[in-house]
Amino acid sequence: MQSLIGELESVVAALRAARRPQRVQMAWHVLESQWGTLPADYKEFGELYPSVEFDDLLLVQVPRPGEEAKRLESCGRDLDILRDFVDDGDTEGYVAFPESGGLPPWGSSNQGDSFYWKTAESPEAWTVVVNTANNDWWEFDGGLLSFLVGLFDGSIPAVGLPQGFSSDSPCVLAYP
Repeated sequence: MQSLIGELESVVAALRAARRPQRVQMAWHVLESQWGTLPADYKEFGELYPSVEFDDLLLVQVPRPGEEAKRLESCGRDLDILRDFVDDGDTEGYVAFPESGGLPPWGSSNQGDSFYWKTAESPEAWTVVVNTANNDWWEFDGGLLSFLVGLFDGSIPAVGLPQGFSSDSPCVLAYP
């Protein structure tokens, strides 16, 4: 059975070129001291790839090795924005992390879309939540890699995301 990383590389062939020459060691404990244990698929992605932008739209943000605290700072700014949306009643009941079931960010688009996890007791049960620039909110009942595979193989509809969001041959831009 092919791993989810293998499936993603099959669907997005250009991703292979962004793969690091060797798996890197991340100080995940820096992020996990604030967030609790992170999902294994996100950690695997971050050890194999730098932050990656798909189709000039979807940016999956991972820390740079040795700069994990900077990722926390960036997430803090994103969470402040989300809290403003929560305070204004614009989140369809979703709440900001660290509240129970709260949303920590993992990605964004250059069109104003935001991508989060909905936390659960087990990090492997965290699901993906999308808030589009049009303020559509929807949830995918799966993890980051399953979401990316489904988005780019067309099995998950890109509800509210820009037209042509997932092309037949997505381009990939790596931010090492």
